[in-house]
Amino acid sequence: MEQKNTSSDYAIDWLTDQVIFIRWEKSPTDPNITTAFIRELHEILHSVTEPVFFLSDLRKGRITDVRSLQGLAELTKHKNWGGGAAFSENPMTKIFVDTVKRLARDINTRDGMFMSPEKAIAYLESLQPDITVDIDWNAVLGLES
Repeated sequence: MEQKNTSSDYAIDWLTDQVIFIRWEKSPTDPNITTAFIRELHEILHSVTEPVFFLSDLRKGRITDVRSLQGLAELTKHKNWGGGAAFSENPMTKIFVDTVKRLARDINTRDGMFMSPEKAIAYLESLQPDITVDIDWNAVLGLES
């Protein structure tokens, strides 16, 4: 698992050449953190030649700044944005994810919000069959085997 970034707020990990895992450790309060995060995703999308898919663990934190949510919505328009799935049981998280979807409403978004990692992973599989087959999800998610 190649790590692109680790900050105190979030981590971006390449699980395969097509699957990127994002884990928020807390909701950022510094706008520079969200700006850096959006910039990193922008760089990823411009550095690849095939679409990539994102799985976001939002159980501990999430972006809440509207300007940053607009930036995320813009990224979903990129030709290399294959799709994304996020998971969290927090009802506020769904509100923020739905905001991104509304901001990106003029495009055919391939993104979903789910209560569990298993449902989010299944959604990625529905977008691109077998995309997660070689990933050890117990290790990635820190689950008991």
